[in-house]
Amino acid sequence: MDVPWAAADPAAAGQETPREPWVDAVDLALALPGSVVNSVTAAQMYGLRLPERLRGYRMIHLNRGPGRSRIRRAGVISRQCTYGPLDVVRAGGVVVTSPLRTVLDLTELLDHEELVCVLDGLLEQRARPGGAGAAGRASGGPNGVTGPGGAASRRGSGAGAGASGRGAVRGLAGMPAGRLAGKSAGGSAGGSAGGRSGGPADWEGQGVPVGHRPVTRAELVEFRRAHRRMRGIKAFDAAMRRARPGAASALHTRLRLACEDHGIKGLHAGATIRNAYGEIVFRSDLADMADAVSVQVRHPRAGEARQRQRDQRRRRRTESMGWVEVVVGHRDLERTHRLGTADVPHAVIMIRRAIAQQRQRGE
Repeated sequence: MDVPWAAADPAAAGQETPREPWVDAVDLALALPGSVVNSVTAAQMYGLRLPERLRGYRMIHLNRGPGRSRIRRAGVISRQCTYGPLDVVRAGGVVVTSPLRTVLDLTELLDHEELVCVLDGLLEQRARPGGAGAAGRASGGPNGVTGPGGAASRRGSGAGAGASGRGAVRGLAGMPAGRLAGKSAGGSAGGSAGGRSGGPADWEGQGVPVGHRPVTRAELVEFRRAHRRMRGIKAFDAAMRRARPGAASALHTRLRLACEDHGIKGLHAGATIRNAYGEIVFRSDLADMADAVSVQVRHPRAGEARQRQRDQRRRRRTESMGWVEVVVGHRDLERTHRLGTADVPHAVIMIRRAIAQQRQRGE
């Protein structure tokens, strides 16, 4: 699959942005036909939710197809690797592993929680306003709730999407014509990863170059089946089983996982709460539908006057529906209390307390 170049050029507008870690990988991939950008470098290009230690990671991951010698150069990690037709995409002449294949490669470097954060980012899509909500506790929650289930799958994937997300690439964000334009980026990488002639190479100063649409649950399952004998698939499968759409950031995912690890199950990420007339009243970062508890992750600008006003209005709307709101932040998740033999995050204790209060109120 070829992805067209976008026309925007921030450099032409006089904007100065720092050189991204993947820029050298792009130049090298264009200069060496048959190269495939993969692992951390591909994740940086997609803008996946990598942990802090890997966001500025500058080692280049550039694999080579069968029959081509791997790259022996300082700062480059290279292997010979055969890719299937659903494992790679082409972006402006550069061959990159697909989003899901990139996650599979990352199992060597990420722990379980970090992998779930990455997959949540691929699945991420807030619940959309739908039809009229039901009154009372219909649809699994009080006063009508539209959750995120199936939202990502409603976005058409097209006939050629494939299980590993080769159709999930949305486009390139502002790639200017570069000094290697006109050089061939062709060649083969496992029979299907060849490039096309030409393409910009001076990607310096750009943001995330390759966009992708949300991956569906069905695509995750199909990808796991197609790669069931590959190294890392067990870790991928474990993370896939806990991944959910609707998480707006890695912090949202970490909070949900902490709650699940300490006995709070069934929280819905990105839930939309409606009144009896189907009107949206508020949206919840994490919602306990049965007990009418809304968990909101503290906004980075929570101290600003405008944000405080928004938070107060949301809290009033939440309470008007008979719900209770719990606002947690990064520090609440990092701070722990020793309860028995377990270190329980303060955020989990706050949510437990709110659930208990709601249950007492309902008795």
